[in-house]
Amino acid sequence: MSWIKTGLMAVYLTGVFLSLADDLFLTPKSATRLIGQRLELNCSVNKEKNCKRARFFWRHRRIHLNSNEDAETDIRGKGRFSISTESLSSSLVITDLKVTDSGYFNCSVMCGTIKMEFIWKSSQVEVRAVPKLDLHYQTSSENPNILHLICSAVGFYPPNITLSWDHSLHEVTHPILPDVPTLLQDGTYNISSILHVKTSLWISGEEIGCVVNHSSLTRPLRKNITRGGTRNWHWYLLFPFITVPFLICTCLLVKIWRALHERGP
Repeated sequence: MSWIKTGLMAVYLTGVFLSLADDLFLTPKSATRLIGQRLELNCSVNKEKNCKRARFFWRHRRIHLNSNEDAETDIRGKGRFSISTESLSSSLVITDLKVTDSGYFNCSVMCGTIKMEFIWKSSQVEVRAVPKLDLHYQTSSENPNILHLICSAVGFYPPNITLSWDHSLHEVTHPILPDVPTLLQDGTYNISSILHVKTSLWISGEEIGCVVNHSSLTRPLRKNITRGGTRNWHWYLLFPFITVPFLICTCLLVKIWRALHERGP
């Protein structure tokens, strides 16, 4: 008979939670933003609830914890956080999002009907950070005929990332990758890959590329390097937009100068 009681209790609790499911609305239910962006969460009590008095509370359950931080904190509406509350609704606005804002934002309401009731909803928020790519090389201290190419993805979140090399050289040793990215104090991650290349194989002017794939990117990020230094591919896309206006302005100045010269004093 104990299993029957357990089943009935489970059905009862399920009914209770389902009955409260539509008493409170929190939008969006989940959100993904980039670091530095803005997020607004809206929480409202169902009008059919007949809640005569509503008192709202906002809390943040972190997934990034330092040793001196609590897992959950009350949001008071200061600094980057602002709270606006009306009779049956409340909104939370977060500006200049940080990776440490990732987690769950809970909207709780103390609702006064015939008796006081406590209802709440939670919204999952993920703040992503776009990696910055650094690529350089240095001569091996042990063997001057070997160059170490170092590609680093800096300041990204979440930690899942793919770093790869693109080259046509032969006799190149496998890249060295750490097992896991390094966690920084601000909640972002760093990772590096090292490629060993013989100086005799790397012809001057020949490019070696480092490519990173990450969920914060709309397309893979790539940086190329030659024996003379690095080159970021997307600058070449800007070249026509810089040179064309310059040439037009130069032609106009020449025409103006000629017209003034022909007019004379």
